[in-house]
Amino acid sequence: MSKYYYPAIFQSCEEGGYAIKVPDIKGCVSQGDNLEEAMWMASEAIGCMLEGVEEGKYPKPSDINDIDNSKYENSFVTLVEFDKEAYDRSCNPIKTAREKVKMSIKELSNFLGAPYRTVQDWNNGRRMPPEWIQKLIVEKIEGAY
Repeated sequence: MSKYYYPAIFQSCEEGGYAIKVPDIKGCVSQGDNLEEAMWMASEAIGCMLEGVEEGKYPKPSDINDIDNSKYENSFVTLVEFDKEAYDRSCNPIKTAREKVKMSIKELSNFLGAPYRTVQDWNNGRRMPPEWIQKLIVEKIEGAY
């Protein structure tokens, strides 16, 4: 399953925008200047908080009707979609492209002529090349297969 739906509390802020809390994920908070941005930021916050958690071990989303927002003035509760595949693509395009063509880390290392450890670090998100180089690598991977 790639898409998850978590209830979130959106609270209007006096200075404008929204503060967001996702009660099912400890410490998952964010904010946005408008509702569209707040929804996107909530989804990104969920992704950041679930980074490194095995997909089968994600917290179970509560029923939206069980979320109590009464202690938050000017607030409402809605579901926020978290699309794991889209999040992974945006965070690690090299890994996504490599997996799409079913290439191992070793094969990618040989294909690029890059050290295995470097490619392994990219794959695990420990470090990444600059964005423009990431785009070139992805283009090269996709162009080869």
